[in-house]
Order: sequence, then C-alpha cells, then structure tokens
Amino acid sequence: DVDDNYYLDHNRNGEEDRYGEIYIQKLNYKNFSDPNTLIYGHNMSNGDMFGKLYDGNGKQFDNKEFFDAHRKINIYIPGHILEYEIISAFVYDNRHILNSFNFDVEQEREAFFNECTNPSSLTKQVVEDAELNYMDDKIITLSTCTGNDATRYLVVGKLISITETAQ
Repeated sequence: DVDDNYYLDHNRNGEEDRYGEIYIQKLNYKNFSDPNTLIYGHNMSNGDMFGKLYDGNGKQFDNKEFFDAHRKINIYIPGHILEYEIISAFVYDNRHILNSFNFDVEQEREAFFNECTNPSSLTKQVVEDAELNYMDDKIITLSTCTGNDATRYLVVGKLISITETAQ
C-alpha cells in the first residue's frame, strides 16, 4: 500500500534500490482483469528489466525483425498463466495513461485501443491488420523511458489465452 512511484527506487523487499522494480499501478487489479494493465520498468542499459524493449537505435522492438520474432508475453499469476500477443510497440507521450484515460468509459477505452493499433508516432511497429475490440479485449501496456523526459516507449500485448495452473 505505497505510492505508485515507490518502486521507481525501491525493490520488492522495500529496500532502497536505484534500479527500482517492475510494477503495476495501484489503479490496476493484481489479477490483470482490467481492460488495460500498465506495467512499468526501467530501461536498463544492461538489458535488465525493460532494457530489451527499446534502445532508440533500431535493435529492439523498434526493429521490425526483432518485433516479429518476439511476439509473445507470458504473465504468471497465482493459478493462471496469461498469454499475450504483442500487437504494437511505439513512442508515446509521457502522460499518465490511467489518469488520462478512464477505461470504464467506452469512448476513452476505444480511443486508447485505436492509438495502440494505429499509433501516431513515427517510431512504431504494428502487426498488420491488428485489431482490438474495446468492448471485450484485455491488454497489457509495458511502459519504459526513452531517454527523453517528454516520451515513453510502449509495448502493447493483447490477451489471447488463460491457462489454469496448480497454485
């Protein structure tokens, strides 16, 4: 029960750590049942955390071959494995997405989902014919820094399957 920014410079044990931790916001349910679950992590130069998402030099998700070869994300939560298919990766502005879009309002959810399938950014990779149904689909948005305080790099995945597991 801490501020969302706490994990920018604290690890999972609550210890100060300049590298922080990967985390979801308190506005999101921990079971990933929201229309959009935001996951934050530092863009580490050694490749840790979200260091493999974006380097600005066309070597990671901003590279079509890399993007096409790395299209699945599995998230493990108690009792389930959630499988996501990455549909887009793009530079976005630095606004707080969950404070800027009310995902309980259909028009706002639709607006963000449309941005994910047709980003306005010049730096983007998008699956051809990518579709998101704003009424039914659930997505994750991985968010990391770009080295420019005015932008973030987003990688968006669409939930495609849920597998039950033994706790």
